[in-house]
Amino acid sequence: MKGDVVPDPHHVTRLCGGSHVREDGTIAATAFKLRPGESYLSVNWLEFLALPNRELGLAEVRRVLGSKRTIGRASRLAVMNVGHVRNVVRQESSAHTELAVRHEPEIGPVGPRDVSHSGIYGIPEDDFAIPELICTAVAEVALAR
Repeated sequence: MKGDVVPDPHHVTRLCGGSHVREDGTIAATAFKLRPGESYLSVNWLEFLALPNRELGLAEVRRVLGSKRTIGRASRLAVMNVGHVRNVVRQESSAHTELAVRHEPEIGPVGPRDVSHSGIYGIPEDDFAIPELICTAVAEVALAR
C-alpha cells in the first residue's frame, strides 16, 4: 500500500543508466544522487513481487522498467538490502542521516503499472556523501535488460 515502510530485511533495486556504470561494471555514486526537484530516489521492492526467487524478481523488474523507458545495454540494476543501506548511512554520515524506504506504487488508469515502485527518502539534494555511502551498500549488480 502506498506509503508503507519497506522492511529492513527486504531488498530494493535501482536502475542505473550506462553513464553511471564504470567500465568494470561497478556502479558510480552518481546513480544514487537525487535530480533537482526529486523528493526520493526511485527503486523497486523485490519482495513485494512475491516471486519464488531473486532471478524471477529481477526479471519482473526488468520487464516493468522496460515497459516505461528504453534501457540501454550498459544499464545495470543495483540490488541493496534496505536495513544495510539505512545502517550504513546512519552510522557513516556526518549528520547520522536517517533514511526511510517507502512503497510508492505507480498505478494509473493509463500507462504502465509499476506495483513494486518505492522510494528512498531522506537524501539531501545537495549532499554528495550520502550517494557515496549508498553506493558502498550495493550488494549485487545485475544486467538491466
